[in-house]
Amino acid sequence: MGGDRAFFSDSEHGFQVWKPEQLKLQPGTGSVCTTEVNIPADGRYVIQFRCDYALTVEFGDVRYDSSLFPMMHNEMREFPLDLKKGRAKLQVRLTNPTDRETDGTFTARLLDETGNILSPEKVIPLPELEAVKPQCSQPDLSSYTAGAGKAFRSFGRFGFTKGDGLLDCSMPSFGIVARPFVSGHPQYHKNLIWNFSLLPDGEKPSGALSAAYHVPENETVTNDWSGVRWTRRLKNGRQITFDYSVLTPVLLVETDLDYVNISSLKGISAWQKITLPLADGLHIRRVEDSENDLCYDKSQDGPLSRNFVLFTNQGVFPDVPLQVILKRSPERVRVKKDERGEITGFRFEFAGSADFLMLLFPCGIELFRPHEVTEEKIAEWTLLCRKHAQRALARPVSCEDHYRADREKVEVIQKFSFRYFEDEWHTPYRLFAPLPPPLSIASEHVPEIRLDSRCVREKFPTKYGYLYGVEDSAYSSYTLPVPDTRRDLAFPAEKHDELQRKLESDFDEFMSYHLDAPEVGNPGNYSFVFQYSFVLMVFHLLSEEKRKKLESVIRDGLKKVCDPSYAYVGPGKRKCYSWYNRKEPFSGLDFNMTYLHVIGIRRFRECSRET
Repeated sequence: MGGDRAFFSDSEHGFQVWKPEQLKLQPGTGSVCTTEVNIPADGRYVIQFRCDYALTVEFGDVRYDSSLFPMMHNEMREFPLDLKKGRAKLQVRLTNPTDRETDGTFTARLLDETGNILSPEKVIPLPELEAVKPQCSQPDLSSYTAGAGKAFRSFGRFGFTKGDGLLDCSMPSFGIVARPFVSGHPQYHKNLIWNFSLLPDGEKPSGALSAAYHVPENETVTNDWSGVRWTRRLKNGRQITFDYSVLTPVLLVETDLDYVNISSLKGISAWQKITLPLADGLHIRRVEDSENDLCYDKSQDGPLSRNFVLFTNQGVFPDVPLQVILKRSPERVRVKKDERGEITGFRFEFAGSADFLMLLFPCGIELFRPHEVTEEKIAEWTLLCRKHAQRALARPVSCEDHYRADREKVEVIQKFSFRYFEDEWHTPYRLFAPLPPPLSIASEHVPEIRLDSRCVREKFPTKYGYLYGVEDSAYSSYTLPVPDTRRDLAFPAEKHDELQRKLESDFDEFMSYHLDAPEVGNPGNYSFVFQYSFVLMVFHLLSEEKRKKLESVIRDGLKKVCDPSYAYVGPGKRKCYSWYNRKEPFSGLDFNMTYLHVIGIRRFRECSRET
């Protein structure tokens, strides 16, 4: 039997240090050690414990005596307890009867009647907040020219469809958060876009990723090139707003509701653990251990001690952590389940209005496999969460470009404006002035691209490259080379005569093919000049006669391009115009467009200026 106990039982896992009153016990003194556990069902349990053998151990009014409590599981001391289902606060009293100082550490684990180890709630230290540094000095912009965001407004990619290209996610429909580059991954086998919902009860998504969106009466959309603010008036008279941007990875949710949902999780598999910052540290809690379907209850756990929680451990690929940043401690975080008991979502419930709540994926676009999401990894992620939770309170809302150019380079200084948020913890905010993410990839291969000397590379991969930026500053800068627009074709000199003969032989046929076509197959102004670009590159090989003809055609094409009233015959004999003046519906900005989709144009009966 001794061999069975010594070699055929788990004596290492599930132990947790109970919180002591004193770490060192002087002769004749005592200390009470406490912990909280979640009891899955009424029944008899066994506490297995480790502490200095010289100490007297008392559970309640019963003193531990090894002769009264035989070791039936392994070689460790143990004590039986009858416990009720739910959160239980356990305590033990240690007394030092010796004449020397003794270590007061008490480590224990809980076994059920079948001998299974109850996984303890892991507690790790709270990360210290980063100190706020003085803001960097303002650069001199007197020699720079104002550009986008200052000299003119632009809606960029966030017109019409409201933007499908955030740093690491998208909002293809109102209230729906999706992740790119999951579908098609060899380890992802679902016929489903990875997504979840932030919609309130009874609300449905609206809008479409692939088509222009017409705003209904109960919605408003405002936008510029950097992002979108999308608001809906709800059926109950309340409202909710989603604000997302390429200037920050943080999705802002603002509402006068007293709750915020994170739902529709069955398709992606719900998170199985939640990390909660409580008074004594960060508690990594299993959702399945939730009492009364509450994975956080302020009345039992106490208020949160930081402004964020972290969801982890989906148990399937991709395993993606989600951080939620809060204005105030919720009253409850409720687990929502379907009739089969499967988790479908989480509900943050507040005393009064939620005001704001922010979400982000703290590791960016990175996808993890379930075995990679360990408690050590979660502890590492909480450091990232700390940084994000401070930066989120200084939200960049606009960016002004200022540039200075010469023949070799363009220097750009970005000036950011911020919206500041306050939470009940008085968390200090930190500024972060991001650089355009594509620069992180381009700068590795183009030495002429120079990034701000103060910039740092974040542990945050985006779909465009790693996120770079300048900390504690409202400014960031970069330098781009002016590209050489000249073409360099390496034609051997001995081949010139042969190339010239070939060009001369079918030049007229080539020109006639484009000039005599009954309709412009690819509608847009580029069709008046673009198709001649190759011939222009070998202009020096043409005869004088052919050069003059080409010059005449190009000259005529440029006149058409510059004439907003010019009309031509497009696909299906439709009358098309060189330019169409339009107003982007969300920003109200006027713009001119020329491109008419080569397939989409066939959906129109005609292509008048008003179509």
